Amino acid sequence: MKVYFYTVNTGLVETNKTIISHLADRGLQIFSNILPMPSSALDDPELKKSAEKGETLITKMDFLMVEGSQFSDDARFLIADAINKQKPVLVLYGKGRKLDESLKTFREDGKGIRRLYFRNYTEGRLNEIFDEFIRDVLFMLDKPSIKFTLRLTPSMDRYLGWKVQHTSMSKADFLRKMFFEHVIFKDEGYQRMV
Repeated sequence: MKVYFYTVNTGLVETNKTIISHLADRGLQIFSNILPMPSSALDDPELKKSAEKGETLITKMDFLMVEGSQFSDDARFLIADAINKQKPVLVLYGKGRKLDESLKTFREDGKGIRRLYFRNYTEGRLNEIFDEFIRDVLFMLDKPSIKFTLRLTPSMDRYLGWKVQHTSMSKADFLRKMFFEHVIFKDEGYQRMV
């Protein structure tokens, strides 16, 4: 997966290094305004073609992550661009900091509400935040395309019917999400293989 990490506050050197380190530990290819372009990206034909068309780098990313303890017009543009391109966005803001008021408009947008996540973080919580966000992103990006028949008992169907009444998901989406979160994501052998 490819992530673009953006920060206005380049003075948070240790914090930015910690965030980048946590992302790298998850095997993500990291692009950032504070890192040189990875050499593998310079040879990537998709990125070259995208640049020739004048598209932003966000087009080829799986998601955008912004350290939002301070904000700029560039950060707001990147967030708007990512939401417009239907890319998930994680905005991190440090403990004791308030969320930038201008971002509330993105929160209320019908498109952005499912793709824009805000998390107040401390360095100790980064692993938890990243795992939760990446799990949600993978679930969002992994579109169902293989038909599979599963026979349920009447009691299982009643439970699913009751459960989805309290969520905004269909029965199939609920089962896919539970399978992803409680089976695939927690299977350490499979996660090492992937």
